Amino acid sequence: MKAFFHGLFFFALLFQACESGDNNQNGLFIIAGSICGWCAGTDSVVITSEIITFEFANCDVKLSETKETEESEWSELKNSINLEEFKKINLNTCYVCADGCDYWVEIRSATFRHRIRYGQQDSSAVSKIQPFLRKVHSIRASFKTGE
Repeated sequence: MKAFFHGLFFFALLFQACESGDNNQNGLFIIAGSICGWCAGTDSVVITSEIITFEFANCDVKLSETKETEESEWSELKNSINLEEFKKINLNTCYVCADGCDYWVEIRSATFRHRIRYGQQDSSAVSKIQPFLRKVHSIRASFKTGE
């Protein structure tokens, strides 16, 4: 049941980003988030050249926030992506199934689509894309801390 609501939450977030991102440069979407067990919650961020939409929910709280993407932030994010290395990674973990946490990142464009789902235990498997992951997680964390 939790997986169903998580999927519904994700697609609602993506739909909102698609509606507001009609002028998105190259149709590039970066979707990332996390899910943890025992009411720790789930969060998702959809990033385009124009808008960033963040949502968080746990057993007690549901938050949603949208802001314009700063040009410098978008450039830094795009420059940190190594699509060749990213598409080599094939992870689809379920640490949340055992009360852990999973993180996911998906990159979509008109010609590319790849998603990984990983945990902290997979740090060596994602090491070649760490600059990109750090930037994405920094954006997610900025919403959580209110920066």
